Amino acid sequence: MEFDDQEQGRRHRIELLNYEIGDWRCRCGARQGHKQRYDLECKVCKIQMGNGVIDGYEKKCTLCGGPLTYVTCAECNTRVTLAILWRIENGDFHPRDLAVPLKATLRRFVDGSLRDSTRLWIQHAS
Repeated sequence: MEFDDQEQGRRHRIELLNYEIGDWRCRCGARQGHKQRYDLECKVCKIQMGNGVIDGYEKKCTLCGGPLTYVTCAECNTRVTLAILWRIENGDFHPRDLAVPLKATLRRFVDGSLRDSTRLWIQHAS
C-alpha cells in the first residue's frame, strides 16, 4: 500500500513481509513456528535437509540416499503443530479458544528508504 503525506511531502509505502495463522509449536515449546513444521531430516544419518512437504513420493537424502522424514523435537519427540491441538489433547481449553491468532510482519518505507518493521499479533482472528 502506498500513500502520500501531503503535509510533509513524503511518499510512504507499507509492505506485508510475511504472515502466519495460528500458534505453531511442539508439545514442550522448544520448536516453534509454522516453517519448522516442514523441516526435514534423513532417517538414516539424521542430517537436517531443509524444508518441504512429504507428498507420498519418497524423497532421498542427498548425502546417504536414506529416506527423509519430518523433524521432531529432541525434548518431547513431537512434530510442530497448531498449539491449540496440544490444549485440546490436554483438555484445558474452552470453545472460545478455538480462534487462532494472525501474526503479520509489516515493513514501512518513507521516500523509498526502509524505516522500520513491526510484527503484529492479532489474537482473536477466526
